[in-house]
Amino acid sequence: MERLEVEQLHKEIDQRMMEYRQLFTELKMNQVPERVKLQLSALRHDSLFANAQRKKKLDLRINKNVDYFKKTDISGILQGYKDSITPDTWQMIKEQKQDWVDVYSNDDIYEIMRKSPDNILCLGIRVQRDEEAITNPTKGLKLLHVTNTIISYDSFINAMNVAKNDLQQAQGQFTALNDLYCVAGTLSDERINAVIPLYINDEHMKRIRILEGIWLGYLYTLDSYGYDKQQEVGILKLLFQIIQQRTNTKRQKQILIELEKVCQFIINESQGFKTAEQYGEKTYEKLLNRQVIINQQDYDLCIPLIIAYLKRDLTSVLLPVYYEYLRQEYHKKYTKKSLETKQIVQNLVYGCNTKYLTMTVSTSNQSNITTLVPDHIERSFIDYFYDELHKPIQLISENIKNENRTLIIQHNIEMDYIKSFQFPIPDFMKTMLNYCNIDENYIEKYLDYDCLRWELLITFYYLIYSDINISRLQDLPTKENILSVIDGQLQRDKQHVSDYDYSSENVSLISYVALNCKTIICFAGLMRKYCSQRCGPIFTQIFKQLLRLYDKDDSITMNATKKDKLIALLTNKIKTETGIKPIYHDMECCLPPFEGRINSLRYFIEKNKSDKICLQNHGKLVVNWRSTSLTGYGGRQRKHCYVLCSMS
Repeated sequence: MERLEVEQLHKEIDQRMMEYRQLFTELKMNQVPERVKLQLSALRHDSLFANAQRKKKLDLRINKNVDYFKKTDISGILQGYKDSITPDTWQMIKEQKQDWVDVYSNDDIYEIMRKSPDNILCLGIRVQRDEEAITNPTKGLKLLHVTNTIISYDSFINAMNVAKNDLQQAQGQFTALNDLYCVAGTLSDERINAVIPLYINDEHMKRIRILEGIWLGYLYTLDSYGYDKQQEVGILKLLFQIIQQRTNTKRQKQILIELEKVCQFIINESQGFKTAEQYGEKTYEKLLNRQVIINQQDYDLCIPLIIAYLKRDLTSVLLPVYYEYLRQEYHKKYTKKSLETKQIVQNLVYGCNTKYLTMTVSTSNQSNITTLVPDHIERSFIDYFYDELHKPIQLISENIKNENRTLIIQHNIEMDYIKSFQFPIPDFMKTMLNYCNIDENYIEKYLDYDCLRWELLITFYYLIYSDINISRLQDLPTKENILSVIDGQLQRDKQHVSDYDYSSENVSLISYVALNCKTIICFAGLMRKYCSQRCGPIFTQIFKQLLRLYDKDDSITMNATKKDKLIALLTNKIKTETGIKPIYHDMECCLPPFEGRINSLRYFIEKNKSDKICLQNHGKLVVNWRSTSLTGYGGRQRKHCYVLCSMS
């Protein structure tokens, strides 16, 4: 055991002894209000397994929960519930005696509710916890085995305390505690280390409802004060896992019904579930409305299935869950901003057999460059780098050729192409379909291929191809206008790759702005806008200037030096506030040890009087250029190739 953990343990013991002395003194003087009685009761359920690291994570949460428990007269509420039970209700509870008996104390449901106002009857299960259970209950707890063991909460806590005392070990990671601290179940080979309450009757459910924070906190953190409202989402996943492992015996069906009633209360009545930050009711509503879900890769889709099942409305969520499943799979399979993804979007909008419309387009520069403020230019191209849908200040006129071909939207495209993006129904969906006796072909029968096309376009264009801020994804195009909206963006992108007027004045202008801009992000935006193919007169001029000045200090102090710009151009990487980003999306990022070869590259280019420079990355980082030979007739052009580094 680590020294810090031993010191923490001694500190906790001293604090606990002080609590005992204070409480017993108040008891003796009859000065204990009702709310303090809860503290005495909670001492039975206090955490015995928290190591120092886990306790540190839980401290803030525990302080908040203790404060809530102190302000809430839980003991008084529970005693009031018990006192208000009518003789007829007690008789009804007595009739349930045979079905619900605690295997440890042999007390039945009637005796348990008569003897104590705060004890509840539960189902024993065996789970696997890891440390993530504290911060992410849906990920950090997994069901290993569901039993038929019925045990009261007090009996379970007492048995776990005995197991702890026998082993004399209270510290360690959850992964070790999972096997160390288990108690015997009904059958000889059954072991349990967690419990879930059973509904059984309305009066029993009232207790479960009031004690929800305590039993949920212990289930996920082994600490009765460890409650967090995300646990109310986590228990829905646990119910799904129990359904997966069901044996379809009469007894298990009976137990499942009682578990489902408890979970129905959570989704219908609990404010914790309704206000959970992740994957609670708000996320469920987004799924139904097909809005973009933040961190959707982490959204376990069995949760909305269980919610819909408990709401008795499973069929309404089957198609949305299937569409969301497709989104998750596409995100895993396809690369962001890739040419393959763009081709898929074009096929979905224009069809696989693309048709064109001939048209003429021309543009000119927006204003005289001498009237523009440098900071405005800087800001404009920074915005363009982050979002190419943002139109930057136009420094030079575009030379868009006549006969520019525009793609024509196809409202009815090849059905086989849309169907090719379908995946088989996943197993987690089949589990719920079988459990509810719904045809496994339900998705195929009711799938709307116009809706599927819309889903594919949202996924491939907005979520994978485009680099759009998540806040802008909350106002997505409808099925009626999505084709025209995406067509407008694609055609606009098409114009952006047009040629420019490469007069000497224009080449000098763009080169000057690129060499003297203050930030590396503005430089990247300029290169992406005016040198999208990594070649051409502007690219050549900028590259040669950066190369000449590579090992020289800049004349003025700026955020981005010319050396930084050359390295960014060669590595295709720049550092932004949100991380490392590429300048060109169709060029593989690299960071090779090539700096020692830059001087020799500069020598070759100057010696051969290069006219045209092009940068390529196909397994090797290669600089190609042409030069005019000074010997021979007519001044022939010669090709040169310099391998700056190998990527293998």
